[in-house]
Amino acid sequence: MRVTLAEQFKEAFAKAGKEIPTVSRSEPAPKPYPKHKRSNTKNENRQAKGKQPSSKPVPTPAVPLPSSDTAKAKKASAPVRTEKAAKRTKGALASAPTGKPSSPQKPKKPRPPQSGVVIPLKKATPSALQPLDLSVYRNGVGGPKAPRPSAPAPSPVGSYQVSLQSASEPIWENEEGTKAPSLLVFALTGQDVQCWPQDKPAPTAARELVLGLDFGTSTVKAVFGDSSIGRHGRSFAVPFRKDQGLASYLLPCRLYQRSGVFSLKKGGRVYSDLKLGLLANDTSVECQQRVVAFLALVIRQARAWLFTQHASIYKSSNLVWKLSVGLPSESHFASREAPLFELLGVAAWILAGSTATTLDAPAVASALSRARQLQAGDAPVSYEDVEASVVPEIAAQIYGYVASEQFDRDAPNDFMMVDVGAGTVDVSLFHVKPGRGRKWDFEFYTTVVKPYGAINLHRHRLDWWKSVIQKDYPGLGGLISAIADGRKVSDIQSGLPARLEDYFTDSTVAFMNPDDHVDTVFFKKVFSQVFHDGYWKASTGHLTRDELNNIPVYLCGGGSRHALYQRLTQANSHHSFYSWMRVSFRALNKPSNLDAPGLSRLDFDRLSVAYGLSFLDVGKVVKAIPRPQQLSVTSDTWRDNYIDK
Repeated sequence: MRVTLAEQFKEAFAKAGKEIPTVSRSEPAPKPYPKHKRSNTKNENRQAKGKQPSSKPVPTPAVPLPSSDTAKAKKASAPVRTEKAAKRTKGALASAPTGKPSSPQKPKKPRPPQSGVVIPLKKATPSALQPLDLSVYRNGVGGPKAPRPSAPAPSPVGSYQVSLQSASEPIWENEEGTKAPSLLVFALTGQDVQCWPQDKPAPTAARELVLGLDFGTSTVKAVFGDSSIGRHGRSFAVPFRKDQGLASYLLPCRLYQRSGVFSLKKGGRVYSDLKLGLLANDTSVECQQRVVAFLALVIRQARAWLFTQHASIYKSSNLVWKLSVGLPSESHFASREAPLFELLGVAAWILAGSTATTLDAPAVASALSRARQLQAGDAPVSYEDVEASVVPEIAAQIYGYVASEQFDRDAPNDFMMVDVGAGTVDVSLFHVKPGRGRKWDFEFYTTVVKPYGAINLHRHRLDWWKSVIQKDYPGLGGLISAIADGRKVSDIQSGLPARLEDYFTDSTVAFMNPDDHVDTVFFKKVFSQVFHDGYWKASTGHLTRDELNNIPVYLCGGGSRHALYQRLTQANSHHSFYSWMRVSFRALNKPSNLDAPGLSRLDFDRLSVAYGLSFLDVGKVVKAIPRPQQLSVTSDTWRDNYIDK
């Protein structure tokens, strides 16, 4: 099949992991080079007499408009060209030897238009944003004990126009928990692991029950799965708060501590960014203890709801417990993180079932110590007995489809999942197939997790606004304080502003070059992660281009609702996509065996991970090894024509 020059051009940029530059709409499009003409005797005679040829000069390619400060600096430093210098230049051109007339030749095709964007070789292109700041994950909302003076924000790149008023105010939600509904309250504490009355003999009928915990960056979701009910089993989504619809099933990942006692109720010191704080400092004892305390409180709240609402189902059964915790797919293959999360899950289960009514730091430390003893081989007592497992969140997310009647065992069953969370974007392209018994095997071709989630988009925008206000509006110190508070929030409940321009009242923002827009720069990083690292790289040894063409893609997670991430669904019309690159975006269907009153079909993806964790019995989870590339056979022309003796 003939490969066009345009296809080769796109392929080269794809291999480099860069997007094809486009001409900005604010710049005039560069014209193609003129065709080469045959030598003209009249033009040569005119040039010999000091006259200019009649052909038009080659236009200079357009370049991006510099910022106002840069333009002034260049104008001040530019040399002044005097009239005498111009005459000398003109005389030199007239007296220059013209050489012999060129021989006639066929007209050449015009060169392709040059882009106005110049990309230097082996140099990083300038970015309008500073690198991702993950210090809040390490320090928590309260910050470090001895905060260092923060470095001044870098000056924004590119030409822009911003207008703010003295009465301008932030539009985004800036307070933690002020609008969050209160927790549901039950008579039970959730410490018991069995539902039968204590004054009666223990039932002999065993029943397996799985608690799936989707421990996310901003919220935690919980679903109980019972495979013994009906043909396809039954699952129960756990409501945590006095709210309607999806919001009732989302519990913010905030841990409060007052007088040394941990709680889910607001009051005292607050800790957030629990998960990413642990991933950034997995050896930190404090980070581990906070995660254990938080998960233990969640387990108690979930069991209290289950034994209150569904006591009639479980009061006559001896429950055999499983605990399944989700982990980003890339972290699942790390050597330390999966065993660490399994250890913390067991410690949280032990702490939740302990006799202590209040949870403090010594109780958490004791539960961690006991969990290590169980992993070393000690026999558990009744409330400690749990089978804990860590499952890739992406694998759990697709379970609702693979377990449905729509799943075709004979189909290729290669899928791509894009999970946009608060802190990260988790992208995986994988193959799923039934394993032995009721297990499911997963083979990951590509998997990459990067901190491009919705909250990091929010923080990127705030950083840009901070640099602009410090540079152009130093008198608006109140807005700087609001930005500092806004960067600490990682679980905004009311959503983020759709655009950079929507962050303050009485404000306007305009960029001379659209490529310098903060959202555009951020989206290019997301696009490269999804469609270069996640999709295109699967064609370099894992799957053929025919197999990748029109592959199903599921865009999930709370951040996927944001307008910036919805632009991913328009990838097929992107100028960097070439002929074989096509994807098919699809929506996850709400399973019929999920009991979640008030949850709409379109919001199921927010609970899809917890639902999959409550049912999915994972077999093999492996990372695919690329197939060896076929080497092209080359030979020297002179040897092919040589006859050896």
